[in-house]
Amino acid sequence: MKKIIMLTAISSAVLLSACASNQNTNKPPEGNFHDWYQNMHNNKDQAKDNTKAQVTPQKAQKPVTSSQMTTTTQDNNIPQSEVKLSVKDDRLIAKLYTNWNSAKQGTLQLHWIAPPNSQCISTTFPIMKYKENRDYSWAYRTLDHNAKGLNVSCAGLWQVEVIYKPTKQIVGSASLNVPKDFNK
Repeated sequence: MKKIIMLTAISSAVLLSACASNQNTNKPPEGNFHDWYQNMHNNKDQAKDNTKAQVTPQKAQKPVTSSQMTTTTQDNNIPQSEVKLSVKDDRLIAKLYTNWNSAKQGTLQLHWIAPPNSQCISTTFPIMKYKENRDYSWAYRTLDHNAKGLNVSCAGLWQVEVIYKPTKQIVGSASLNVPKDFNK
């Protein structure tokens, strides 16, 4: 029993001394966290207390834009996609025919590019894979919205791109000018 009490007292003293030690010993610099982390773990002389490490939060990535991508050439290792756009009632409909060429699920994205100077937003989401060749998918965007009592119409030049994420190549695209009187 005396040994257990003695062991408890010693471990408490060790923990308290560890907490009371210099807090700036392993504090990462304001710059590159990765370099600090590698340096700290490669240097055997530094203390192993990582509990006070501060990680700088990263900013959210902006959506991909057309200017950041390149158009693909015919390559049998890269998926190919054919896109067709049409308007029906108040919806812009994209029909996609894709040859995946052994690409993994989630590597293709459909990127809607809203008309400039409109109240509408561009969006990107993954395309589901159902079969390897001539896979058919479709998606739509609503062109007429009632938000907070305001009627928002998304007329103008809409563009759709199919993006192969690993290379950021555009493997299919289409555009359609939606007239202001699209729902008449």
